[in-house]
Amino acid sequence: MQTSTGIVGEIAWNGLRLVVAHDPVIALEQQVKRRAKMAELEDLANQPGQRAHGKPVGRLKVGRLYGKTFTTKREGMDEVIDWLTF
Repeated sequence: MQTSTGIVGEIAWNGLRLVVAHDPVIALEQQVKRRAKMAELEDLANQPGQRAHGKPVGRLKVGRLYGKTFTTKREGMDEVIDWLTF
């Protein structure tokens, strides 16, 4: 239901006073902001290869194992497997 004027009301609820107030102009502004933010988040979610914080997916980190440095995770895992099966 859309109204051109604000609504203000007061009712009793669970022994408390509940005040209801609605301003259609402010409600419309908030709705526009909310829908713009939702569209922005949906666009961000639909971008391939990007996380929410903007860093690319699949970036390799340098691994370390007892003082040895590995350039790829696979290289580090191979070393761990070799060490476990010696």
